[in-house]
Amino acid sequence: MPSVGVYLDEQPVTTIGGILPIHIYDIERVEALAGPQGTLYGRNSAGGAINIVTNKPGSEFSADGTVEVGNYNAMMLTGALNLPLSDTVSTRFAYYRSERDGFYKDTGLN
Repeated sequence: MPSVGVYLDEQPVTTIGGILPIHIYDIERVEALAGPQGTLYGRNSAGGAINIVTNKPGSEFSADGTVEVGNYNAMMLTGALNLPLSDTVSTRFAYYRSERDGFYKDTGLN
């Protein structure tokens, strides 16, 4: 068990390998808290805690996005949309997609 706890919006990330295998888009900030953090985050945070805070919905309409292309048919799409539905209710959507072809092609010759 790692001695540094990883949290996404103050919820523990408990997957094997922690936070490394996933991509996170549309974040507000990353908090690195020196250890021990057992009082705030539990016994698995003896060495400290990393808290990733995502953007929250706001009261104004906003949208942004990027498209990146590269070699080996690499393509990365990101986007975020903030929609105020009323004076008291709003929602936020974020999108991330990344693709890339391999370095070698299978010619079928063995």
